Formats: sequence, C-alpha cells, structure tokens
Amino acid sequence: MANCRGHETEHETEKEKEEKIPFGTREFWLYILYSLCFTCFAGMMSGLTVGYNGLNQIELNAIENAEVTPEDDIYEEIQANKKLIKKIKPILAKKHLLLVTLLLATAVAMAALPIFLDALVPAVVAIILSTTAVLVFGEVLPQVSRVILRPFASDRTNSKSARGWPHLLGF
Repeated sequence: MANCRGHETEHETEKEKEEKIPFGTREFWLYILYSLCFTCFAGMMSGLTVGYNGLNQIELNAIENAEVTPEDDIYEEIQANKKLIKKIKPILAKKHLLLVTLLLATAVAMAALPIFLDALVPAVVAIILSTTAVLVFGEVLPQVSRVILRPFASDRTNSKSARGWPHLLGF
C-alpha cells in the first residue's frame, strides 16, 4: 500500500490483513449473517415503500365498501381484502410518516452493510458488494416485483388472481 508520499509501506498492508476476520470463524459467519439480514431488511423496507405508495386510495375505498353476498364467487376474496384494508388504513393515514420511516430504515440498513463487510473483505470489495446489494435488493427487485405482480393485484374480475396484495411484502 502506498502512503501519502507514494512510498510502499509493508506495515500498513500487514495491519490491514490482521484486521480482517479470518474465514470460517464464528465471528466471520456472524458478520455474514448480519450482512444478509441487513440486505434482506433493506429490501423488505424498500418493497414496503413501493407497495404502500402504490396503493390506490379510491380502489381501497371501493373494495372496502363493496357489497357482496356469500353466494358470489368473489365473496371470500372481498372479505379477506376488507380485513387487510382495515389493517392498513391507519398506517396509510399518516403517509408522510410512513414514507420517512421506511426510507430511514432502508438507509440505516444499507449504511451498516459496508461496515460489516469491511471487516471481512478489502474495503474496495466491501464497497462494490454493498453497492450491488443496495441496487439489486433495494431498488431493482422491489420495482420489478411491483411491475410483475401489479396486474394480479389490480385485476378484481378473476377471484383467483388477487390474494391480498403480495407487493405489500416486497414480493
């Protein structure tokens, strides 16, 4: 590694090697687990952000006020959706607080990721891995899942197409 004058210093290189957690130790696997948990948590928060902000208030009100009889084909689905709507209405009432909370949780999880990865791999690799994880799990997959699953969540004519709103969970 080069110092500020451009000279190689073996002391810094040895120090960096000593600071890394050795492969296969209990602490190594815990850091891997923490990194995976942070990535999954951030992806879930990002998916919830996309899902909750993608809900149409008019559609929710229409489903909530829908009158169906037990003989109708979509009776069970409408009743299940009414229960879900009652659960999420209080959350959606404070939309700004919801958005700030979800974005802050995503940011904290993704900020912690390179800290744990840096203890396992060189700093450049940690940055590349964490950036890739942020893009894939925090941005791409939630958006893709919304695009893929949205037709199923909004098609109310086919009773087997919409079982709740799977995009609320980031799927």
